[in-house]
Amino acid sequence: MFGTYEKKKEQIKKASMNSFARYGYHKTTLDDIADQLGIKKNSLYYYFPSKEAIFNEIVVEEADLFIESLIDEIEKAKTIDKKINIIIHNMIYYAKEKSNLLTMPLKVIIEIGEIIENSHKVFTVSTKKIIKNVLTDGVNSGELKKHNTAELADNIFSFIDALQYKEFHSNQITSVNEIDFPNIEKKVVSIVNLVLKGLKV
Repeated sequence: MFGTYEKKKEQIKKASMNSFARYGYHKTTLDDIADQLGIKKNSLYYYFPSKEAIFNEIVVEEADLFIESLIDEIEKAKTIDKKINIIIHNMIYYAKEKSNLLTMPLKVIIEIGEIIENSHKVFTVSTKKIIKNVLTDGVNSGELKKHNTAELADNIFSFIDALQYKEFHSNQITSVNEIDFPNIEKKVVSIVNLVLKGLKV
């Protein structure tokens, strides 16, 4: 066998990502994952009840790491503009910086994204909350005028999400590496900074 319980789970998740990249999410079976590890499919059930459970754990773990890292980076920033720009940058480059995703065809990433929407809620809810907290801190510190911080946080998140969705679904793009992330960031920063400028005291 191949080590401790947690180590085995990590190896299963890595093998799963390899299979998703090779066959796509829907076509990947537990047999495919087990074959990569040189074990029988039944052995996988000791660690995960299903293929969906494997991927859900991967998504939640990556979202938690993203949120933790984002909070640490924001706490080091001094101004509202810097904090918001940090959030924008990290949200936009989130997909690119995931090495697992870089090995996958873009159509597979889109397929998976549609499947795990519920699992990804931790990322959405937590990121919106971070944006709202930054805006609220800006109001409390006197940097920003009083406004509906929850609504603006939702709008900022949705704007970034919409631009990425459009880019990801471009017929000309087949890989994450082909996406023009700097251009997406430039568009978002220019619009959001314009909004913040109007809210400055």
